[in-house]
Formats: sequence, C-alpha cells, structure tokens
Amino acid sequence: MLKRTSILLLTFLLVLSAAGAAMAASVEAEAFHRLKVTVPEVTKLELTKAGQTIEFEDIEEAGTYTTDESFTLTYRCNKKVNWQLKVEAGKFKDGQEELPVSALNIRIVDNNETYNILGQEAVLDTSLNTGAKEKTIEFLYELKIDSDFSDVYAGEYSNEVTYTLFVP
Repeated sequence: MLKRTSILLLTFLLVLSAAGAAMAASVEAEAFHRLKVTVPEVTKLELTKAGQTIEFEDIEEAGTYTTDESFTLTYRCNKKVNWQLKVEAGKFKDGQEELPVSALNIRIVDNNETYNILGQEAVLDTSLNTGAKEKTIEFLYELKIDSDFSDVYAGEYSNEVTYTLFVP
C-alpha cells in the first residue's frame, strides 16, 4: 500500500508541476498599435473644351456630319456605389425654328461604338464596368440629317450636350 501511495503521490506531483509550468509559460505581456489608412473619395469629371462652342461645318443638305476634332472625357468615382456616367442633348434650335436632325451621336474612337443622345439620355459607363479606376474616352460628335432639307431656314442652330457623373 505504501508503494501505491508513493505512485499516486508521485503522479500528483508530476501533474502539479506540469500545470505550474504551463501556467508559468502562458504568462505573457502584450501591446499593440492599430493602424489606419484613409483613402479619400474622388469624384472627377473633366471634358476637353468644356463650356466652349463646338462648330460643325456649314450644312447645305441632308447627310452625316462629323466634328473635325475629337474630344476627351476623363472620369473617376471611387465610392463603392452604383455610379453612372450619363450624357444627354436637346434639339437643335434657332429661336422657334428647329433643325430636322434624325440623330446626334457620340462616336467612341477606340471601338467605334455610337450613342444617340438627341432628345434623350444615354449611359456611357457604370461602376459595374469600370469600378474605381480613372478612365478616359476619346469621342467625336456625329450629326445625321435624313429629311428633306429644302424647308430649312437659314440660321445658327444650337444645342447643349450635358455630361453627368451620377453618384447616388
């Protein structure tokens, strides 16, 4: 019985010393820094020759007319929302007279894709396509007149094209 008590006592001492060693090993000190980086929101829309008048050549008959030069539109929105780049134009007017235009297109130079914006809004790009990166598109204006031109009065007909980076 003494042998059995010795074995139990020895086992108890081993368990106790192992537990003490584990407790001693788990004591530690800890300190930390929390790091923070801020990325500011950017909403950018830049149009070459913004606010200026862009002139087509003189129009004397029905046909398709394109601007002599191309323009660039640079935009970016890094907010994680469903932004849209929209463009729209009204009708060509001179006072009460209206030019019989069948289409006013924006033709993208890179892919030759066209968007008719005459009297309507067109979506050129969205956050789903471009994400947060900056993008620049180069484009031309294309004016189409299909109707009989013999009824058109002389004058300077104008129209305004509006670009909007819509960020909800």
